[in-house]
Amino acid sequence: MAELSELPLHTRLELALYKWRRIDPVPWTPLAVPLRDARVALVTSAGLYELGEDEPFRRMKGGDYSFRILSADIDVHHFVLGQTAGGFDREPIVKDRNLALPVEPLAELVREHMVGSPASVHVSFNGAITAPKRLMTETAPRVAERLREDGVHAAVFIPVCAMCTQSVALLAAVVEAHGISTTCLALLRDVAEQVRPPRALAVPF
Repeated sequence: MAELSELPLHTRLELALYKWRRIDPVPWTPLAVPLRDARVALVTSAGLYELGEDEPFRRMKGGDYSFRILSADIDVHHFVLGQTAGGFDREPIVKDRNLALPVEPLAELVREHMVGSPASVHVSFNGAITAPKRLMTETAPRVAERLREDGVHAAVFIPVCAMCTQSVALLAAVVEAHGISTTCLALLRDVAEQVRPPRALAVPF
């Protein structure tokens, strides 16, 4: 979690002028089964994609609202970091993709019988989206449908940049409205409180 005061000056100015979207009403889907029996998917805003198989994410006005399906059978370090935003430290994710797509920690929770099973696929999108309408109206319903096809009960959304805190919240709200419980990590708590995802977890790391 970061404070706005910790961000570079140009990023603080951009965020101060930006009109954050607000989720209203906030959808709510209770977890259908105990967590120890739940099938859990991961959704990352890091723009991860499979080199040679997927199209890279594009730099475009308002942000690339497309998404990629990532097979859970592929080593997480095989995926390429395709996030188009500046203003965040990429080096830790380059060294360990689990920071953006925590596949190995999820597998550990499954082994410890705290979570039922991982989804067979996870989802990646480019969270640097300043014009999120098509993310909500086009991308999010398709993501929800794909996760429902996989029998997912819950999804964890992982942001990696300042704007990503809003992007994951908006995407999660639509997925929640389609019957899947969601939890968003919040890099910027005050942004999460303004946007209002169904559930948000601000952690000091």
